[in-house]
Amino acid sequence: MTFTEAAAAWLAYRAQLAELGSIAAGTVRYQRKIIAMWDVQIGTLELVQIRKSHVDLAVARLRAARAPVTLANDVAVLAQLLNWCVDEQLLEARPRLPTVPVPSIELELPSDAAFAFMLAAV
Repeated sequence: MTFTEAAAAWLAYRAQLAELGSIAAGTVRYQRKIIAMWDVQIGTLELVQIRKSHVDLAVARLRAARAPVTLANDVAVLAQLLNWCVDEQLLEARPRLPTVPVPSIELELPSDAAFAFMLAAV
C-alpha cells in the first residue's frame, strides 16, 4: 500500500469521526491540507519503505517555505497518520521521525509604569 492510499483511508476515517461529532470538521480540513503536502513529498512510497531519511529530506525541502512551528506540527500530523497505520495493521512499526527545532521566543513584558501608561491611553 502506498502512502497516498493509506492517507486517503486515514482521511476517510477522520471524516467519519467528524460526521459523528468526535472531532471538529475544521480539524479534518486542516489535516487534509497537511497530508496533501506530505503526499507531494512521499506519496509514491510504499508504507513499508518510508524511513526517517525520507521525512528528513522532505522537512529540509519544506523548511524554506514553512515556519518551524508549522513544520513541527506537520510532522506531528504525519505521526498521527503513521500511528493509525500501525493500529490498523497496515504498517508493522512507525518509522522514527525527525524533531523539528522550534525556537523559543519570549517577549519582554512592559514595566508596570509602561503598562499603566498604555492602559490610561486607551
